Amino acid sequence: MDPAPNLRTFGVPTAGLATGNEAIYLSDGAVLVRTAVREADRTGRLYGNEPIPPHQPVPPGEDALAAATNWLAAPAEHPPPASGAPETEL
Repeated sequence: MDPAPNLRTFGVPTAGLATGNEAIYLSDGAVLVRTAVREADRTGRLYGNEPIPPHQPVPPGEDALAAATNWLAAPAEHPPPASGAPETEL
């Protein structure tokens, strides 16, 4: 079951940049850059460098705000997430 059934994201998948890097300066002047953190959602699911799809895909160039407004104006029984939406259960 979706822990937040009244929550939806709209638009296109993220760029897939859900990590943070750390620079380590070495004594010979070289710099070692390593991935130090990964982002997580409210459920604790960790994300790496794969795009995160929205619940309601909206093709590039189309109005994601209009799609979100239409969803909000719909009856309380909102449709389930579109195929490919991120899982919310661990």
